[in-house]
Amino acid sequence: MKHTTHLFLLLLLSAVFGRAQAQTENAAPADQPRLRGEGKAQVTLALDHDQSLAARQNLQVTPGGASLRAGQTKGVLTSQPIRISLTDPLPFVSVVPIWHGQNLFHTNVTLEVRTSTNGRKWSDWQKTSFEGHADDVATRRVGKMLQFEPTIGYVQYRATMSSLTGSAPTLTRLEVVFFSPGETPAIAPDAESQANRASAACTKPSVVSRASWRARAPVGSRNYSKVTHLVVHHEEGSNTASDWAARVRAIEAFHIDGNGWADIGYNYLIDPNGVIYEGRSGGDNVVGAHFCGGNTNTIGVCMLGSYTSIRPTAAALESLKKLLGWKASLEGINVTGTSNHYQAGVIPNVCGHRDNKGCTSCPGDALYAYLPTMRTNIQSYISNSCGSTPQPPQPPQPPVTDTTPPTTSITGPSSAMANFTVTFADADNRAVAARFYQPLEWRNGEWRANRGNGFYNDNFGAATLHPDYALGLADWQGSWAPAQGRLRQSNTTATNTALSTFLSQQAGNTYLYTFAAKVNNTTGNRRFGLHIMASDVSVRERGNSYLIWFALDQQKVSLIETIDNVLTPRASADVSILGGTFSDYKVVYNTTTGVLSAYLNNRLVVSWTDPTPLTTGAHISLRTSEADVEFDDLKVLKSRGTTALITVGAANSNDVRTSASPGAKIKSLVKDAADNWSEFGNLDVNIALEPTSNPSLTGQDPAAFRAQVFPNPVPDAATHVAYFLDLPQQVTMTVTDLWGKPLVKLRNGVQAAGHHEVSLGTQELKPGVYLLRIEGADGRVELMRILKQ
Repeated sequence: MKHTTHLFLLLLLSAVFGRAQAQTENAAPADQPRLRGEGKAQVTLALDHDQSLAARQNLQVTPGGASLRAGQTKGVLTSQPIRISLTDPLPFVSVVPIWHGQNLFHTNVTLEVRTSTNGRKWSDWQKTSFEGHADDVATRRVGKMLQFEPTIGYVQYRATMSSLTGSAPTLTRLEVVFFSPGETPAIAPDAESQANRASAACTKPSVVSRASWRARAPVGSRNYSKVTHLVVHHEEGSNTASDWAARVRAIEAFHIDGNGWADIGYNYLIDPNGVIYEGRSGGDNVVGAHFCGGNTNTIGVCMLGSYTSIRPTAAALESLKKLLGWKASLEGINVTGTSNHYQAGVIPNVCGHRDNKGCTSCPGDALYAYLPTMRTNIQSYISNSCGSTPQPPQPPQPPVTDTTPPTTSITGPSSAMANFTVTFADADNRAVAARFYQPLEWRNGEWRANRGNGFYNDNFGAATLHPDYALGLADWQGSWAPAQGRLRQSNTTATNTALSTFLSQQAGNTYLYTFAAKVNNTTGNRRFGLHIMASDVSVRERGNSYLIWFALDQQKVSLIETIDNVLTPRASADVSILGGTFSDYKVVYNTTTGVLSAYLNNRLVVSWTDPTPLTTGAHISLRTSEADVEFDDLKVLKSRGTTALITVGAANSNDVRTSASPGAKIKSLVKDAADNWSEFGNLDVNIALEPTSNPSLTGQDPAAFRAQVFPNPVPDAATHVAYFLDLPQQVTMTVTDLWGKPLVKLRNGVQAAGHHEVSLGTQELKPGVYLLRIEGADGRVELMRILKQ
């Protein structure tokens, strides 16, 4: 009787996170009903043992904490990945780290953070900092509150400790507070705030009450003082949001749970739509917590968003003018004058947070530079009786009613030698409006796509520029080169750089062009974008095309049509583009209807319909102007139905060309009617270059183990192999290159009959094609191709 062994390859995808002393999700405050997606959790890592650390350099870990080794002046501590254990958070997750130890000064501890959706693939490290508003205590430091998409599942912190500028620091504990504010119900105009008008020259503008934005009940008593100085802040957060009241709740949670305050610190907050929110409870003249300890005799107004390089919106500035005009006229404050503040000294009566002896850079360079104009505008507003005809209050804009993204998944064969069909399962709470797909093939160590079939993919992982690309002429080609897994154009003087590639774009299709981009330089008229449907990339304006053009300094997106190499602007809109930060850009073009739409971070920002649309194009072309720009993950997908035929074969017309590709990957992306985008759906398919019954591949017996490898390609993680033995015997597993050189070997002793599971380490394998050899003690051998991404 022949012995039969069944082998199944299982992928173990586990994320490690540090030993947590406490991690709980809390309900909403007792006096408020729980909002959809609301939750709070906290994780504590003790830094006095290595189990909480993923890595350390030049540090010693003792019961007293992590500190520099003797003779070292600088060391690095990396926490274990920390899981965000919130249930279906909405509309975002805010993260606040609280560091405990000794000598924790801004000058000797610097912080970085990175994120992951699944605990395996991580973002780049990004610099963060200690919070500038929190109490300055060297034994407890609150890190800056960061806000992430609700899909983020893990965070990890890295602290660099130095003794170069003072006493050496010690870290003993890291607490991380996660908060999801939940979706805000529609807010109606607040009748109470309309009635609460002071008898001053200017009436108080409409304010969303604490009850309306679902504030928590404060604790402790309140202090009051006569207001002499009006302090302007910025949040230093994102300039876009679908739910601004949720952002206010996140700030409140930060101030209470992170800084340890009794209430939100600001007296008022203003969102980019001009909506004013009541901050600290207690009414007018209550002392807040916002001016570096000098809070008495002030009110603090926070402009939601970040205003280091751009000013707030006109609507937000108008509300700030009316709010400060009301308060100044009520208190008799000279808005264009200066006076003594008991802590800050002589400062403007309408001042910025940084005016308290430079304790912070708040409210950002752009907003701070605008304050002289704001003072003049407030004075003019007061002098003109605050407007001869009072305007009715503007009701706050309700949040977006549909923020639920659609989903997409793919089913199909795990391996194929010829054409195959895949089926897409797309779902949404209302309706899926657009569907796209992309077949990929593994070619020369990269995932590429067949440009002749209208697909494109470049993750910029190669060390050199791919031969698919063509540069512009010498005077406008720019300086394009791969850098650390991205594509960088570093020439900041060129006003029209060009990097182009052939791409067949045909009538009847809708195309999705997507990429990530980041602008590195801080000066110049910085712009960047993409030509699509281009007819001729050998000329400066790409013949006939559409240019989707993002202007960082103007904070604009423009849709520009090129006709016979002449640019003609067609539509534009205001956007919020952050320098030094990667953002996601999407462009959708329908060759039949002529509708061209642009998305920034998955939000529709501008759309235009061409009455005489371009129906074919031969190229796409990246372009920059006076900007050092990094690009990543450039992809082009096509519209589809619920199924798609994936063609396989040696001919150049196939989606997956078997002459070079042992693996295929199918991707899917969908959008709903509210312009919410799904995450990518993926299907991995092993492409057999020849029949698996070939004796040259399967050793002695073509049917030896009937083994399967799935998923294949193999991700970058330890691989668990599960198998079944009819009879006791020894099993050896070896990973070799295509020439038979052993790279990874695992030999088990004699094992009993039955099910077994072992871990086969593949982390050190470089991307490429390998053979997995399974050999039993009875001499049976089977070889299978595996692909490492």
